[in-house]
Amino acid sequence: MPTWNNFLSTILPEEGLGWYCIGTFKKKTPPKQYFFKTIAEAEVCIQQLLDDKKDVYFGCSKFITDENRKAINAGWQKSFWLDLDCGQSYADAGTGYPSQAEALLDVKRLCAELHLPKPNVVNSGNGLHVHWVMEEALEKEEWSKTCEYWKQQLKRLNIVADPSKITDVAAVLRIPSTLNFKSDPPLDVKWVVQSPAMEYEDFRAKVMQGIEIELDLTKAPRRPMDETTRKLLGNKITIFKDLMKGGGACQQLMYAYKNQETIDYNQWRGALSIAQFCEDRDEAIQKMSEKHPEYSYQDTIYKANDIGGPYHCLTLERNNPGHCDGCPHKGKITSPISIGAKIAKATEEDNTVTLVSAEIDTEVTYKIPELPYPYFRGKNGGIYKQGFTSEDGDEVEKDKLIFKHDFYIVKRMEDPELGDMVWMRVHMPKDGVREFACSNQALMTSDEFKKTVSKYGVIGNADEMKHIMNYITAFAKELQDRETTEKMRTQFGWCDNDTRFIVGDREISATGITYSPPSNTTLSFVSWFKPKGTLDEWKRVASAYSRPGQEARAFMFFVGLGAPLLKFTNQKGLIFSLTENESGTGKTTIQRVINSIWGNPTDMMLIAKDTLKSQFHQFGVFNNIAICTDEVTNMSEEAVSDISYGVSQGRSNNRMKANSNEMRLNNTRWALPAIFSGNSSMHDKMATLKATPESEQLRIVEVGIHADKTMSKEESDELFEQTLPENYGHAGPILTQHFLANLDSVKKMLHETQKRFDVDAKLSQKQRFYSAGAAMAFTGAIIAKQCGLHDIDIDQVWTWAVKYFSELRENVQSAKTDPLASLGAFLNEHNRNLLVVDDANDKRTGLTKAPLKLPYGPLMTRYEPDTGLLWIAVDELRLWCTKKQVGFKGIIDGVKALDPNSIIKKKGMAKGSELDTFQVNALGFSVEKAKLKFELPTQE
Repeated sequence: MPTWNNFLSTILPEEGLGWYCIGTFKKKTPPKQYFFKTIAEAEVCIQQLLDDKKDVYFGCSKFITDENRKAINAGWQKSFWLDLDCGQSYADAGTGYPSQAEALLDVKRLCAELHLPKPNVVNSGNGLHVHWVMEEALEKEEWSKTCEYWKQQLKRLNIVADPSKITDVAAVLRIPSTLNFKSDPPLDVKWVVQSPAMEYEDFRAKVMQGIEIELDLTKAPRRPMDETTRKLLGNKITIFKDLMKGGGACQQLMYAYKNQETIDYNQWRGALSIAQFCEDRDEAIQKMSEKHPEYSYQDTIYKANDIGGPYHCLTLERNNPGHCDGCPHKGKITSPISIGAKIAKATEEDNTVTLVSAEIDTEVTYKIPELPYPYFRGKNGGIYKQGFTSEDGDEVEKDKLIFKHDFYIVKRMEDPELGDMVWMRVHMPKDGVREFACSNQALMTSDEFKKTVSKYGVIGNADEMKHIMNYITAFAKELQDRETTEKMRTQFGWCDNDTRFIVGDREISATGITYSPPSNTTLSFVSWFKPKGTLDEWKRVASAYSRPGQEARAFMFFVGLGAPLLKFTNQKGLIFSLTENESGTGKTTIQRVINSIWGNPTDMMLIAKDTLKSQFHQFGVFNNIAICTDEVTNMSEEAVSDISYGVSQGRSNNRMKANSNEMRLNNTRWALPAIFSGNSSMHDKMATLKATPESEQLRIVEVGIHADKTMSKEESDELFEQTLPENYGHAGPILTQHFLANLDSVKKMLHETQKRFDVDAKLSQKQRFYSAGAAMAFTGAIIAKQCGLHDIDIDQVWTWAVKYFSELRENVQSAKTDPLASLGAFLNEHNRNLLVVDDANDKRTGLTKAPLKLPYGPLMTRYEPDTGLLWIAVDELRLWCTKKQVGFKGIIDGVKALDPNSIIKKKGMAKGSELDTFQVNALGFSVEKAKLKFELPTQE
């Protein structure tokens, strides 16, 4: 099968840029050469020449027009080539090589000397044609400059190439899959080595090394034409009617129009070539033809379609001399079609584009909005300002390019901290679509505006930036009249009535993922949620928890998966405490795996030294995404109590405004699991702080994490220290998109799972936090498995969890303290603060009896052996109850149940001691009825 399309598209610039030239050339006879706009048309010609047993060549350049193959008409090149003649006669004459093998050896030497990659090689039958292909097309002037260095390098390295071909932009070489008819029998022309393109700057640098050439500095170097420039050139259109108006009208066209009946074929075809490539061509080609005696509507269309491009002024003048004299455009333009050129405005269809988002690294379809008058978008992109100028007394439309890339405001936004903002997009040709927010304050300050937009690629000189700033300001003003502001997201997680879920700067819906501009509140966290690596590698890490013995770790992994569902259990938050007396059991590793569901395993981690206020702020930002805090071993008992209540309440503390009696607006809300790790038990800390810690303990699910014996250190390091840090942030968005697409059924599954687990683990309303935690974890696990995110045996983990939560429920219940036990704790704690003395005076002396036991420290309790009453200072007992968060009334009621005659009254607690002070309120009750025993000291 011929490879003409593949070969020509590799060696030559792309279609749409100039003309292809195909020809057959024979010495002493005029060349036969043909020009085509497309390779498909060229292939038809190649086949015809081959059928006619002709040698077939292609022009090594693309040509500006279809008029000739002269160097002046050569426009663009994409390769640097060599024509190596092979055969003994060429070798003897010093113009070639003895054989193709020896020629190839010299090509290899050339590549080695200049560090060039392997080129494309065509076996022409007798010789070799060698091409180093560039990634982009070059303009002739740029190509020619580099060719001067190329020629000098070939000379320096004694490469025996046809010197007439090296720098000849009009050169022709043979096409593969044809025949060389110079030999008898004909020899095959073959593409024997195919190689990829290289960067032009790399090639240029390599061929310039060691070569000095005195350049003509009067000719400015021209860079290869980039894609943006091509698109901007494609924005230009011509309206044929405009070419025929006013003093600047083309006289050649006017003559052809007025003399249709008498002009010759070439003159008519020249005028038709201009009309054919105007925006109003359908009408124009007919208007330029309809008065000719042999006019035919269909023939005119046929003839016009056969024209390759607009004729040059030189061609029109050659066909019709004298009519360009006095033209104000003479010498300034190359073709009359330039006279009426204007910028084509984008249509609604043009303004729908599919490009790669730089923010979420995936293709997104964008709808570019209508720009504010007098600005408009070009058909192929770019921002223009409509304007007019005066030419020869006529007002002519003259549009100004403001910025060569698409750049526009998406919508007005309101940041709670920074005020009004605008959300903007800029379409960068190589970097994708970038999106960012800019405050109105920055819009009004030139330096701030430049600083903001330049970060995202919007740059220019002072005058250009002034025009860009004016354009954006006009855009913002128009939007103020057209639409209201939209609140910027200050939290991740669920939003818009649970129809969207925010992860970093991505907004996830049931149908896709789009960019969500971060507010000042969320901006510092956004980078943590950028995905990295691959989902498959992350899944390989997660699968480590599928092994028997990993049930506790697997359950906590499930907690991370199901975190967004906690909101639908009507609980605002609960704590999971990962604990083990010794270090190095993998508690932090589990937390990193949980973080990796959503983003960076390390950056997302809080530490115990973060203040409670900063932790609550991050809880509010994460909202419905699990949040982990590492190493809270040294957290105080009071801090554990504060955070257990704070997390479960789902909001931060209210605060007053400074210097005001007004309350601060408190929007910090959340519904999430908070996962702490440490070597000490949070439950134990609560029991140390309080006599009745049950309330806090029911808000903390404490999970013991023992040393992992299911994998070696080497395997663990490979998974968790090497693979995990390079692969994360993929699973969360996939899972939440499923939640969003099936929210009703997900909620139903959540509630059914909760009911089933409550029955299995015998959980009641009192254990509602445990119930919610287990339900969200297992629902998340089931759905994640359906989505292909893990392969863990859920039933096995369920069995472990039922047993674990049942034991946890019993342990917390058994730790519950009744009021009298609390009173016992008070008496034990203050055993040394007891005064033992009879209440009555000595009957013999009438004096107060000596104390049997004096207190050490503050006097809090008094026992009277003669009355059998124990007295407790009420204020001291009440203070202790407050500190231990024990109900004072419960103790009083408990004592009353034991001794109905118990009483609170004024009592001289120190009577009988060295200082009998004023009476205080004291609780008195019978030791016998309370079944207390006192071992009295013996009297000496």
